[in-house]
Amino acid sequence: MKRHVLMLLLVCIFALVINVRADEKTERASNFIKEKGQLIEKREAWGATWSENMLSGKDSPDAPIFWDFESDPYFTTVPAYASSWQWGAPTSGPGSAYSGTNCWATVLDGDYEPSIDWTLTMPSEDFSGVASPKLGFYHWYYTETSFDSGWVEVSINGGGTWIRASQGYKGTSSGWEYAVVDLSSYAGESNVLIRFRFTSDASAQYDGWYLDDVTI
Repeated sequence: MKRHVLMLLLVCIFALVINVRADEKTERASNFIKEKGQLIEKREAWGATWSENMLSGKDSPDAPIFWDFESDPYFTTVPAYASSWQWGAPTSGPGSAYSGTNCWATVLDGDYEPSIDWTLTMPSEDFSGVASPKLGFYHWYYTETSFDSGWVEVSINGGGTWIRASQGYKGTSSGWEYAVVDLSSYAGESNVLIRFRFTSDASAQYDGWYLDDVTI
């Protein structure tokens, strides 16, 4: 009887140790992500997220990083004045962010300006060892159909030259839409800049381009 009690006690202790170690591993992974200041979201289309790879002992460069812009704008605007790309809660256009409260927009509370060339640049990305990099984002747009539009550009020389990487987004979207831009041409590059560019002519202006939940 004593032997059975001892064995049962050892099994319980072993199970407790395993659970504690699992909790510690989960907490380490969670802290790692928080220290990076980046929000991670699971998207089945992208496979395992960075957080899942951390928990399984793998730090995969192919796992996506996700920005929802709730607490930090992250991106850089050019030109750097108040009316050029605005971060916050929209009151025009879609009337709300795709998720949460905040997003990026050409203008949060009205129409974009005439004759503009505005860019919104992401932090530099390292695609070393990344086989098939992609850019994903939700967007809403309402522009003049003839000339005004937005698109994605890429630079691998520190912004010296920019290459168009996506189609032009113009006219009227069907609400918030999800877009994916294939960046496999830049696999292996260690200093990749990505920006959203919006231009308009001098005629009609509308609500513009709104961006949320960007994944790279």
